[in-house]
Amino acid sequence: ALPISLCGTAVALAIAVPRLLDRARSAPLPAPVRVVLRNEPAWLPKDERTAIERGILKSIASSPFDRDGLVAARDVAARSGWYTDVRQVHRSDVDEVVVDGNWAIPFALVCDSSGDHLVDTHGRLLPRNYPAGRGPRLLRIGGVSMPMPASPGATWQGDEIPAALAMATLFADRPWRGQVACIDVDRKST
Repeated sequence: ALPISLCGTAVALAIAVPRLLDRARSAPLPAPVRVVLRNEPAWLPKDERTAIERGILKSIASSPFDRDGLVAARDVAARSGWYTDVRQVHRSDVDEVVVDGNWAIPFALVCDSSGDHLVDTHGRLLPRNYPAGRGPRLLRIGGVSMPMPASPGATWQGDEIPAALAMATLFADRPWRGQVACIDVDRKST
């Protein structure tokens, strides 16, 4: 009698569990999903945070079991340009999605005829541009001959930006650092 009841239980579970999972996948969430950008820096512009959050929310499905949505959300965060890498996007709860990665650190402005372009410590273009001379008070890099990268997260071609950033690190901790406003990498001026 015991083996028959175990077989009956196993059959019932084999039928019921997939139905329950399907129902859970299609059921709406009990509350709006909240996006947590782990270690979000204070300097991240609110509109950029909102754009990342909206992209992530559009990527995920209502089901907490949707792996493809989390992969798409990871791609959204990585393409934002504000991360050097996105390690993981996961649900910490049914109504919370957590993005875990390394943030880019704004470091300088590359200045050209089209404006001032924010770059991080590795020379990656960040998704923030300003009219010429209107950017934040950061080190400026001028005289760049190579065109701006096509998308945030990409680096400038050539050796001008890496050379300027390497030079900037040499005097970053010097007391006179504030007296240096711009590094000019124009080869014609030498």
